[in-house]
Amino acid sequence: MKNILCLLLTALQLSACALLEKQHRELPASVLGLLSPGQSTTGEVTAKLGSPNMKVSLPDNETAWIYLNKESKSTRLSIIFDTPKSVIKSIHWFASSTDPEVQLNTAKKQFANDTFTAASSSWINPHASPDEVIYNNADSTVHIALRKSRNEVSAISKSDGSAVADRKPASKFEL
Repeated sequence: MKNILCLLLTALQLSACALLEKQHRELPASVLGLLSPGQSTTGEVTAKLGSPNMKVSLPDNETAWIYLNKESKSTRLSIIFDTPKSVIKSIHWFASSTDPEVQLNTAKKQFANDTFTAASSSWINPHASPDEVIYNNADSTVHIALRKSRNEVSAISKSDGSAVADRKPASKFEL
């Protein structure tokens, strides 16, 4: 009986590990090219990336989908949806030190048709680090955040152009 119980517990642990492994996936910066704010739907995102690790209900009829980094288990990708329309409002990809996109010129190449100009992060987010510079494309739908002290890109974001200022705290988490 003990052997059967040990075997069942081992099988349960292995299946839990396999499930956890599926939840954490590689998401390179090129994933930004697969999705279009204002057009891509929750169904398209699920078909291309699978289910998120977490869903968070936000005020103003928005929902955030969070995908975790396979290595560090930290946030790799967050996608904000207009909940009633089930359409992406913005996508936020977070760089890891091993990503080629930590180099600003490499990050900009993801958007070869765009020209970027630097803006102070305080103009975009008054709570941002003074160590950060934000590079925006001409229509302000793509933002690249650069940490000046490390000279490394920390995040790349795409949006549908709608304002995200004065965002309220999350109201509901779903795992």
